Amino acid sequence: MFSAEEKFQITIRLQHFFIIGLENTLQLLKGYVQLQMLWVDPRLSWEPSEYGGIEMIYVTCNKLWIPDEVIVSSISTQEIYDHVQKAGDCKIYANGTVEQGRTLLVDLVCIMDIQKFPFDYQQCGLSFSSQVYPWHHYNLKGELFTKYNVSCMRVSFNVLLRRRPHFYIYVIGIPCFLLTFLSVTGCFWTANVKEEQLSKLGIALTSMMSMTTFVNIISQEMPKTSHFPLLGSYVLTCISITSMASLILVIFPEKRRIQVEKIKSIFIGIRGFSCPTGSFQSPNEDLCIYAISDVDFYSDAVQQCSRLGGNVVKIKNIFENAFLLGLIGSIFPAGQAPYIGVVKLSNGTWVYSDGTPLIYANWAPGEPSDAQGLTSAVMDPQSGRWKAADPTALRPFFCGVDGDLFQCPNNWNYFEATDSCYYLQNFTAADEANFTLYLWPDAEKLCVNAGAHLASIHSKEENDFVSGECLR
Repeated sequence: MFSAEEKFQITIRLQHFFIIGLENTLQLLKGYVQLQMLWVDPRLSWEPSEYGGIEMIYVTCNKLWIPDEVIVSSISTQEIYDHVQKAGDCKIYANGTVEQGRTLLVDLVCIMDIQKFPFDYQQCGLSFSSQVYPWHHYNLKGELFTKYNVSCMRVSFNVLLRRRPHFYIYVIGIPCFLLTFLSVTGCFWTANVKEEQLSKLGIALTSMMSMTTFVNIISQEMPKTSHFPLLGSYVLTCISITSMASLILVIFPEKRRIQVEKIKSIFIGIRGFSCPTGSFQSPNEDLCIYAISDVDFYSDAVQQCSRLGGNVVKIKNIFENAFLLGLIGSIFPAGQAPYIGVVKLSNGTWVYSDGTPLIYANWAPGEPSDAQGLTSAVMDPQSGRWKAADPTALRPFFCGVDGDLFQCPNNWNYFEATDSCYYLQNFTAADEANFTLYLWPDAEKLCVNAGAHLASIHSKEENDFVSGECLR
């Protein structure tokens, strides 16, 4: 056994350590390392005074004996400037001290503790030792903070790493919380009736499948160890909560609450109106159009339209004009221009057939003509433009009837604010003392048979109207 003074002294200085990356799954730390190794070789010492005061020289490293100290905690070590190291990077001082610089690319084994991932700290070691000489033949000295002076058989530099968790919080933590919160809220926001179970289970199962993606991301980032990461436990907790919500939905369904009340009346709301058979409803307007293909004089057309409850049609915008042009091609014989509700007064002014001023006009070029006797108007079957015409000519014509005349069937009341009809159904029994009782589904079925539904209240005005009808 050698004494401390007899052991060969080797000093290793870590000058620079640049971290390239940390491979979580392989538990490897890749880094760029600059080292200086110093030792004293008495065979290389000299007296500077005998050699012109020279105290230091450079020599090629491959001409010298070099310690075989290697990084024992690395599975891969690569010399970055290998040709330079061998060519002339060794300094020799007069007292026999040899200094060698090395630049390495290393893959260090870094056993990871991932229990607190992604809020974890990792400690990785950079250890040096000889693979040839017995430990009792030499002393290794590490220098990073030079006030410490410790001799040992192995030198280790510990690197403490702290992970920045922001990526995992934003990509996994917050989305996982939101999915769990929204899926549980969606499952229990309304009553858990059987009719809605399938859609609610769909919400929960979709969320669970999304969260399995988060588990997959974590498993790809983490080494396969006996410890489970904190973030993984968080995601599994979210999945468990959603699973419990799904289980509760299946095991504890609620029965739909059907109220059976002794009521005197109900209200049924239907569409605004439908034009009678044989007429056409003008798009987006409460106007029914009759296309009369039997030809007549203009005066007779006015009388026939009056019997229908309207006038020769008043065209008030370009949409009505286009709608009538489409009817001409499908109903009237080719080439016949029908009368429209536009007439000429004695003062030469053109107005609607009911005497109101024109709010829309679509005259053909050069029209209306000032020729004698042309006091009515027709629509050109090709272009839809208007032309002045002789009212004594036999032509087809259009009648326009206000849709309000057909708003509601008998015994139904029209409410303009909702553009709907309401019917007060009396449920008084034959003895006039009791009421006929209906379940909600049966009452709705009666409404559907009438082409409507049970009334739903959407505003205070509608509520006031309905309550007023009930108290009549």
